[in-house]
Amino acid sequence: MHTSRFRTNIWILLTWAAIALPQFPVPLTAQVFPFQDSWRWAHFTTESGLPSDQVFCIAETPDGTIWAGTQKGLAWFDGYLWHSQDNRHGIPADQISVIEPYGRDSVFCVIRGTLYVGGKDRFRLLLSLASRPEFIQSVVLTNRNEILALGGNGLFILNSAGVRAIPAPARPMSEGPRNLWRTPSGNIWLNTIRGLYRGDGRVWSLVIPSGGYTPRIQNVVEDRKGNGIAAVSSPREIHGIREWSRGGRARTSES
Repeated sequence: MHTSRFRTNIWILLTWAAIALPQFPVPLTAQVFPFQDSWRWAHFTTESGLPSDQVFCIAETPDGTIWAGTQKGLAWFDGYLWHSQDNRHGIPADQISVIEPYGRDSVFCVIRGTLYVGGKDRFRLLLSLASRPEFIQSVVLTNRNEILALGGNGLFILNSAGVRAIPAPARPMSEGPRNLWRTPSGNIWLNTIRGLYRGDGRVWSLVIPSGGYTPRIQNVVEDRKGNGIAAVSSPREIHGIREWSRGGRARTSES
């Protein structure tokens, strides 16, 4: 239970930071936000329409819709209540590990290694466990409008020609809720045994070296100008927040 609450809290805080970042292009160490102000927070439960009180991931689509992935399925927020999506909408009421925006009002969802895509009205199965990636852990949309998936055997591209494997800069990490992200700057981030890489799905550069440890990164957020942070949750030797400004080198946060 403690781990679930930590995961939920870090998602909420980092997502809030991602929304706030575009307003503050200066280094993050200069900013102080009073998170404890009661007016900033609303508490949602199953009574608000969520399928479960355990939330594992959230995302916002360009049309402003908030989506939440819970232990018992997916839901979207209309500004007042949450609306659950289930088998009637073409998606199982099962644990959601990843939500990724797709287009203006749709999302990708990863459920126990399978990939679904859809919106408020309907979802469809896109890649199953029988597909070439075998087990999908994370997924993002590239700037070429292709689907980049991190599977059990590495990185894969899905487009109109089908699914094909592509080389990774190092062996991707397989532990944790996800190890592949796309930020509003257009950058794609990949967590590997050598550390966190930034790239476009084909060309990569190492931003946060692992230092010989096995890094677990909770989340990466970045604004359109390239100001961002990454939360390294383990191991203890490299635990902490890394930050960078305008796509520059990452440094340990002093805040």
